[in-house]
Amino acid sequence: MKRIAAMLLCLSLSAVLLGGCGFSAGTAEEAAPTAEPPPAEMPMIPSLPAATAEQSQIIRADTMNVGVGSLSGVFSPFSSGTEADAELCALTQLPLLSCERGGGVILRGIEGEMVEYNSVPYTYYGPADLEITLAPEGTAYYDISLRKDIRFSDGEPLDIDDVIFTMYVLCDPSYEGGSAFSALPIEGLPEYRDGMDTLFHLLTAAGRGNLDFSLWTRETQDAFWTELDGAGEAFAQEITDYCISAYGAANVFESAALWGYELPMDADAGTFFRAMAEAYGGDYEAMSAKENAGTALFAFMEHDSDYQTYIETGGGASNISGIQRLDDYRMRLALTRFAPEAVYAMTFPIAPLHYYGDAALYDYDAGSFGFPRGDLGSVRARVAAPLGAGPYCFTEFADGVARCRANEDYYRGAPQIKNLNLVQCDSDGEKLRGLLDGSIDIAAPAFSETVISVLERSNGGAVSGNVISARIYSTSAYGCVGINANRVNVGGEPGSEASKNLRRAFATLFAVCRDTAVRDSFGESAAVTNVPPPGPLRGLQQSAEAGEGIPFSTGADGRNIYAPDMDAQARRAAAAEAALDYFVAAGYTVSEGKLAAAPSGASLEYSFCIPAGSAGAVAAGRLAGEVRTMLSEMGMTLRIVDGADSSELRDALRAQRIDFWASDWADGGEEDLYSLYFSGDETREAGAYNDYFAVDDPELNRLILEARATADQEQRRALYRDCLDIIFDWAVAIPVYRLRGAALFSTGRVDTSTVPDNLSFCYGWEREIEQILMN
Repeated sequence: MKRIAAMLLCLSLSAVLLGGCGFSAGTAEEAAPTAEPPPAEMPMIPSLPAATAEQSQIIRADTMNVGVGSLSGVFSPFSSGTEADAELCALTQLPLLSCERGGGVILRGIEGEMVEYNSVPYTYYGPADLEITLAPEGTAYYDISLRKDIRFSDGEPLDIDDVIFTMYVLCDPSYEGGSAFSALPIEGLPEYRDGMDTLFHLLTAAGRGNLDFSLWTRETQDAFWTELDGAGEAFAQEITDYCISAYGAANVFESAALWGYELPMDADAGTFFRAMAEAYGGDYEAMSAKENAGTALFAFMEHDSDYQTYIETGGGASNISGIQRLDDYRMRLALTRFAPEAVYAMTFPIAPLHYYGDAALYDYDAGSFGFPRGDLGSVRARVAAPLGAGPYCFTEFADGVARCRANEDYYRGAPQIKNLNLVQCDSDGEKLRGLLDGSIDIAAPAFSETVISVLERSNGGAVSGNVISARIYSTSAYGCVGINANRVNVGGEPGSEASKNLRRAFATLFAVCRDTAVRDSFGESAAVTNVPPPGPLRGLQQSAEAGEGIPFSTGADGRNIYAPDMDAQARRAAAAEAALDYFVAAGYTVSEGKLAAAPSGASLEYSFCIPAGSAGAVAAGRLAGEVRTMLSEMGMTLRIVDGADSSELRDALRAQRIDFWASDWADGGEEDLYSLYFSGDETREAGAYNDYFAVDDPELNRLILEARATADQEQRRALYRDCLDIIFDWAVAIPVYRLRGAALFSTGRVDTSTVPDNLSFCYGWEREIEQILMN
C-alpha cells in the first residue's frame, strides 16, 4: 500500500476524510455521493469474430465447450494461477470433503448425507467420512475414513497415504498456496515447521557484518547485499517517479517527504531506501508491502527465487504428530483445540503421491512423506499437467483451449459427455457471443445489467429462454451498513436500551430504503439481503432470504411497522414514524414533529462514510442520500463523505473513528463471528481483531464460545441464529444487498433438464457434471 495515503490523511483529505467520517472533531464539507447511476440504455456487447477454425474443430456431439476467463497454464491442485485455471483443477480433482448448497460441509460422504435446501432434500456423496471427537482435555480428533474403490484418472488407487502426502505439502514451510489447512491448530505442526527458514530471512537477520558462514558462503552473502541494495534503489526510485508524476514532486527529497520521510535535500534513491529499511527495523517484507508504489521490492531482484529457498537451520521435528496414519484407508488429525473452521480447511483436493511426489521418498514410520522437507520441486514440476481423481482427465492446453476427456474410473460414474474443453474468452462479451454463435455451450460471465440486457434481447424479453438458459443464484459477495456502538449511543453506554433505540431509529430508515437503492444501482444483478456479516451465518440465508426475519421492521412498541398492502411511499412514512418513536425512546426531545435536542452522549449530527472504490459505492451513495433526506425532515443531520481506500478504512474502523459506514463483504470462515463480535477476551490487544461494530454483550460472547466449542453443525447453526438475534438487537449491522451470479447454458446444445437445480455459490453446475447431457 502506498505511503502517500498517510500524507493525504495529514494534508488535503484531513478535512473531508478525518472529520467527515467521525475521525476527529474537525468540520468537513459535506460530499454528495460520487458514484453516477448506470446509463439508461446498456451498451451492446462488442462486435466479435465468429468461432475460430480451431474452436470450430472441437464442436462435436460428444463435446462440451465451456467459456472461461484467462488460462495461465498453472493447473495445480495446490495453487492455481487464475480463476479459470482453478475451474480446470476442480474438474480434474477430487476434494476430501465438500460443501452442500447451503454451505455446510458434508461429513458422511461414503453412504451419502441428506440436507435440505430451500425446503428440498438433497443427498450428497463424497470420498470420505469425517467423525469429530472432542476430548476432555480440550483437544479434538478428526477421524477420516476413505472409500476403498476410488482410483486416480491414470488407474492408480487412491488411499490414505495420498491424503497424508497432500497434508504435508500444505503444511510445508515452503508452501505458498492459498490453503488454510496449515493455519489449523494441528498438534506438532509448529515443531515441524521449526528449524527451517528462507535464505533471504536468514541473510537479513544475520546482517551485513555476519562472519558465520556455516549455512552459506561469504560470496553468497556479498552477492545478496549487493543485489538487495540495487533492488532497493530501484524500489525507491519508482516511488520517487510516482510522486513526481502524480504530485509534482521535484526530486527524491520532496518525494520522500510526501511518503512520510525526512531526508537531506541532496538525498538520492539509495538514501531513501536505507531510510525506509531503518524505519522498518530491517523487515524488508513489511517495508515492501507497505511502501511500494506498485512493484514489490523483490521483483527488482534478479535472483530472488534463489534467496527464497528453504534451508535447514537445525532442530525441528521430523513429522507432524497430529497427522496420524491408522491404516491404508483411515487416519486421525489431532488438533490442540476444536476448530469449527477445520472442516472447511479439509475441502482440499486429494493429490496423488505417485504423481506430485516421489513414492520412494514416502515412509510414514521413518518420517518421510514423499518429498524433502522445504523442497516442493516435484509439485511445481507438475503445474502444467494436473492429475487427480475428478470426473475429467486433462489432456492438453494449446491455442487458448484446455482439453479434457472423461475419467472412466470416476467413482460416481464416467461423465456422459466424453470430451470437455475450457475455451479461453477475453471478455464477458466474447462468452455471450460464443453462446449465441454455437462455439460455447456453458459460461458464467459477471451477471451485470449489460449481460441481462443481452439475454433479454436474445430470449425475446426473458432472462432465461429458448436461446440461452440462465440459472441464477446468490453469490458470496454482499454489502451492509455498519454502525459503531461506541460512537452512536446515549450516555456513553452502548449496550443500554436507550442506545439500542437510537441505533434502531437509524437502522429502520436504512432498512426501508434498501429496495430502491439496490434496484436503482444494480437492477437485477443484485437483491436485497436480510442476513448481516459474517460468513458463518450463510447457513441461515435460506429462510432469511425467503422473507423470514426481515430486519428492523418492528416499532418501539414491538408491533410490525408495515401492512401487506403498503406501497413504497406508505412504507417510508411508516418507517419515518417508527424511527421518530425510537428517537424519543432513546431520550431525544421532539418539538413540532422534529428532533429538537439530543440526550447526553448522543447528537443531532452524525457522519456516513462511503469507502472509495468499493463495489457497492453507487448503492451506498443512493441509500445514504435517501436516509439523509428522511433524517433531515426530522431535524437530524447525516453528513455523507467519501472515504479512504479499503485498507485505510479498515484501519479507521479498527481504531473506531467512524460513526456509520458502508462496506462490501464476502462470506468468510468460521472465525469471522469471533473476530467481528466477540468482546470477552480481555487479553487480546485493542484493535487486533475486527471489532468494527463495538458490540460488548456477555450473552453474545457466551453463545460465540459455545458455537466454537461444538462439533455438531446443526447445533452450531442454531447457536448462530441466537447470535444473529443479539446482533440485530444491538442494531449495528444493516444487511443491504447480495450480488447475483448466473450459469448460462446454450438451450439448443445442453440438455438443461440434466443440470442440477437450486445452484448456489457453494454448489455449481460442475458438481454433477457426470449427469449432464448434450442435446
